[in-house]
Amino acid sequence: MPPASHSSSAAAPDYVKVHGVPGLYRHTRSGVYLGLKKVEGKRKERSLKTTDRKIAERRLKAWIDELGKVDTSVEKTTLEELFAKLLAVSADKSASSLDIIEGVRDEFLSWWPYSSKFQVRNVRPSHLEEWLAILGNRVSNSSYNRYAGVLKQAFELAVKDCTIASSPCGLVKTCLAGFHDGAMDALF
Repeated sequence: MPPASHSSSAAAPDYVKVHGVPGLYRHTRSGVYLGLKKVEGKRKERSLKTTDRKIAERRLKAWIDELGKVDTSVEKTTLEELFAKLLAVSADKSASSLDIIEGVRDEFLSWWPYSSKFQVRNVRPSHLEEWLAILGNRVSNSSYNRYAGVLKQAFELAVKDCTIASSPCGLVKTCLAGFHDGAMDALF
């Protein structure tokens, strides 16, 4: 199952299989490694962004492990669906907590430069950092932490539901002065 060749010459394939490592291929010209894996009948590809074989093998293993954590039936969940699910699981919370979640959802999706139909799996830490940086300039520390806390809860829910393997919030600084990680959970 080698990757599709994009060259017009059929004589030399773009990728060659690496002997002894299932799913590992190397680009013939650049030497960059590519990982391939079939999951529930669908082929997944990922550039391993290295020319070093040992690093490529480690990244391939980590990527395959990550693929096992994601449920393919929910991997296309959108941001809109994620926030709806967060509101549903938070239904037992106070009206003010629900108002906070709805407010964060509305403000985040109105800022979001893409569609609310954007898939959760495509959200990057840099997206969240950009929005939080904008917020940090115009809201108080406690409001900032509330916004960051709702995002953290939403993406942790996505991880629990196997929509994504890891939360993009895990790599984002979400606390401002006077707060620690446990204090954010107490806000809700």
